[in-house]
Amino acid sequence: MTSAQTARLKSAVARLGRASALIGVALALSAPARAGDIDFSGGWSVSGQIVAGNLLTTVSPICVFHQTADRLTGSCKGPNAAGAAAGVADGRSIFFQWRHLAANAVGLSGVSTFRGTLGPDNVVRGFWTISLLPNASGSFTAQRL
Repeated sequence: MTSAQTARLKSAVARLGRASALIGVALALSAPARAGDIDFSGGWSVSGQIVAGNLLTTVSPICVFHQTADRLTGSCKGPNAAGAAAGVADGRSIFFQWRHLAANAVGLSGVSTFRGTLGPDNVVRGFWTISLLPNASGSFTAQRL
């Protein structure tokens, strides 16, 4: 092999190495932060209830989330209340708080807190609380729209 051929071969190998490195970086940036992480971005139909003594409190908002890394931001709007939502996603688990303002006479203002896990059936199941009933909790489900 001549010195010119050796130089061309070294140059080609160097270019290939740079291209491989760029492809590797692009794949790493486009992959989820960890294997198994779920992107909770999008619309979710939430349904839940809390029974406290003789009082039944229900919730049925549509929540729309935007996820950046593990942070969730967005809003929820139900038939009787609406407001901002924010939380955290961790793998298949989700935690968010909905700060709702009453939209009519039967609506409630306060903070609802949701903690759940996405199951294999793509339904989030968990527990929620509302600031108006500090010693009570109930269950909820959320399905992607």
